[in-house]
Amino acid sequence: MTFDGRLFSGITVLAAVAESGSFVRAADALGLSPSGVSRAVSRLEKRVGVRLLDRTTRSQTLLETRIITVASPRYVAEHGQPGKPEEVSKHQRIMFYNPVTAKPFEWEFHRGKKVTEIPAEGRLLVSDVETMLGACIAGAGIAQVMEIGVEQVMRDGLLVDLFPDWSDERFPLYALFPSRRHRAAKVEAFINFCIESLSAAAPVRHAQIRPRGASAAKKLRRTPHGDRDD
Repeated sequence: MTFDGRLFSGITVLAAVAESGSFVRAADALGLSPSGVSRAVSRLEKRVGVRLLDRTTRSQTLLETRIITVASPRYVAEHGQPGKPEEVSKHQRIMFYNPVTAKPFEWEFHRGKKVTEIPAEGRLLVSDVETMLGACIAGAGIAQVMEIGVEQVMRDGLLVDLFPDWSDERFPLYALFPSRRHRAAKVEAFINFCIESLSAAAPVRHAQIRPRGASAAKKLRRTPHGDRDD
């Protein structure tokens, strides 16, 4: 078998990228420029006819939902309703655990460009949304939740929005997938299913993203700030 030096060189570069986890770090280790490493891997992929690395992932915004501050009527009857965001620090709060920081998520209140931050303090810390909602409905304290998913309990009067004028914070829900070159039909179908399901559950005023395809485009509208899969 004839020894192919170029193929072997490409494999060496590929191994360096895989080991270091970065084109930049591989370039430093090999004494090459990042663009040189990228070209070497591209040549190898072309030679073997297979894409060997997913250089990036694509993200598509499925929905943007409001963050609202809620409590049960029972809690409000027993403890009173805070008149402004700063007053929640004097109330019992149900905090949600942030696995990235190992601390509770910070509380913020948004009204237009104004943002009020409240220190994350509370006696009850949970890591499950259903547990948080159950505790809040039972009157254990005030919670900040995504509006999507709590519409029914709000309509039933089990929870009330304490600060409807301070709920301009938006939380985007994304779909992450490998880059467009290998976008499988089943991935496309699943993303469109998610968009349709979430949009059907979300209030009309929420920013929504349309699925791909002409027929689906007639049903939904794209959010003004949605990411495009270019």
